[in-house]
Amino acid sequence: MDKDTLFREIRQGRALLWAGAGFSRYAGYPMGMGVVQALYGALSKIQQQELTAALGLTEKELLKLPLPDFAQYFVDLHGGNKQRLIQVITQLFSATPLTKATHEQVAALPYFDRIVTTNYDQLFEIAYSLDKLHVITQADNVPQLDDKPTVLFKIHGELNRPKSLIITKEDYGRFFDKADDVVWTQLRSLMSTRTVVFVGYAVEDPNVLDVFLELANRLGELMRPAYVVGPSMDFLRVQRLKRQNIHFIQATGEAFVEELMFDIKDKALTELSRDGFGALKPVSQMLSTLGLDFSVKVDGSGPLIKELIRRDGPTHNKFTVTSSSSQIQEAIQALINGQVAKPVKIVADNFNQIAHFVEGFRLPSDGDAMLWLTRAPGWEDIVDIRFSSGLLLSGTQVKVYGKRAGINLVVLSATSRLELSMNSSGRRDDYYDCDAQFDRRMKPFADVASALECVGTMQALSKGESIKVLKNGVTIWRSTKRLKMHKPKQFSSQATNMGNLIALLPKIEQTFGILFKNFDIDNQPIEDLVNLARIINKDRVLYDVVEPLMLNGFNIYSPEFGPVFTSKNPKRDSVLGFTSDQTNDFIIFGWHLRLSWSEQVGILQPIGEKTEIEGNYLVRSKSKNFTRQCMSIAEALVIQKPSSSSSILLTDEIDELQPKLS
Repeated sequence: MDKDTLFREIRQGRALLWAGAGFSRYAGYPMGMGVVQALYGALSKIQQQELTAALGLTEKELLKLPLPDFAQYFVDLHGGNKQRLIQVITQLFSATPLTKATHEQVAALPYFDRIVTTNYDQLFEIAYSLDKLHVITQADNVPQLDDKPTVLFKIHGELNRPKSLIITKEDYGRFFDKADDVVWTQLRSLMSTRTVVFVGYAVEDPNVLDVFLELANRLGELMRPAYVVGPSMDFLRVQRLKRQNIHFIQATGEAFVEELMFDIKDKALTELSRDGFGALKPVSQMLSTLGLDFSVKVDGSGPLIKELIRRDGPTHNKFTVTSSSSQIQEAIQALINGQVAKPVKIVADNFNQIAHFVEGFRLPSDGDAMLWLTRAPGWEDIVDIRFSSGLLLSGTQVKVYGKRAGINLVVLSATSRLELSMNSSGRRDDYYDCDAQFDRRMKPFADVASALECVGTMQALSKGESIKVLKNGVTIWRSTKRLKMHKPKQFSSQATNMGNLIALLPKIEQTFGILFKNFDIDNQPIEDLVNLARIINKDRVLYDVVEPLMLNGFNIYSPEFGPVFTSKNPKRDSVLGFTSDQTNDFIIFGWHLRLSWSEQVGILQPIGEKTEIEGNYLVRSKSKNFTRQCMSIAEALVIQKPSSSSSILLTDEIDELQPKLS
């Protein structure tokens, strides 16, 4: 049996909710092991020592005991008196819950009129008003229940009736001995006529499920199919449950109730005409509890809810439409894209499917439906955009267009135009599906800062960084999820390559005392730019060399070098080093630059041969590699600046340099 079958049973009022300890965990209440730890902490040091000695267990092993066993030892240490045990339990489970949201969701559902729980807390009592919930414990004489709207069986007792609490091993023994009393009779009747859904199973609290399974075993073949909901369960236990017609659903209690609520909202109103007036009462009750007013239309097929309105505040509506008409699709697409402002009219004949949701409830379809679509006014402002990496786009024009399941965000900065089509990828996913379009608005770049901003934006997009929109320094919108980008092919590599080139420019500007203005990165020969930056940054670069070098022995003399140099099999890590003074000219964005520097050259695995000229050697590298690294810069000169008047030479001695600028 699948989850859809279970949800249908619940919607038709044929399910029994059984809440285990895990169903209250989200509210901050402890599981069995947490209660054991609290009880152990309530013992005196002497009692703790007596218990470990008597059982021959370590403290760590004690804290892993099942709750009924440890609670029994706790009572034994207090002379058989349960008063101190009840005090600790009451203190734990009468504390104010962190939240009661999931229990309130259950209380809003009219489909669980019978609930069983082994929990001591009062979350159900808090979620239901007193006139809507009748509580029964093992100590009660069960009254006539047919007139009770919702009945809660607290089979482990309740805090305000201490004698009813089932905690210790002896309590459980007496509990199962009462198999013929009226409460057990009621439970057996419910379990044989309804589909049981046990919510709140936890591996660390197996005794709670054992109570449910004990009843199931006693029913035998009378037991209807059942479900156990929990975050995890070992494979063998899942298989054993299957043999008992009990099916495992992997989910927390909160997630299960959330999904159930979603399913009910999706199907409850559309099933009314099929299920008839018998289903109208629970549906009406649920809508009223959730603060919704409605109108009912009755025709030959049964009741039909036509309108939903929230009592307090605006009502949230959502439409989904599918149509096979290409003309309609083109008209809607033009509207979405902002190409037309005229509303689009769609009559019933053009629908493949139309769905109208109000506050999450799917309304029944109407064969005479007509849909008018008009583009909502967009939002536009001058704001700041900050990416999660810290990149800030200041004074940016932003336009926002609403669309189904997401937004279109258009960002116009000084350097680029960015359009993000953001689609929510699902209620539980942690990202937005996002189609990105990026265009450079600034060609050429006005300056290096503009170029860094542009490539920074490209890199942020390629990484899918989330964004914030700020107005007057205050965040007014943020993408709560990261962006999963669908970018043009090679976009990421282009962003990386351009970013690497732009990052070289500030150091070159600083070295020559210039500013690059109105430069075109696309037309700059990369080799000149990279080589100049390598020298300025003093990077050590590995080169391939095939031809041998002619070196003067005086320049290459090194006391420890002799035997290695003449060897035909030099050591792997041997290096022949010498210095060399270099001067070279570079053309960077129209600037004619000259750099003089001293560099260290290293020939790897050198082999030297004497030449006819005394003191000279012909040196080659066995590995065919050598390294070059700038050690110091002697002079950086501007030979000629670009013809553009916007180029800037930063110096206080510009008159003295004019002859060099020609």
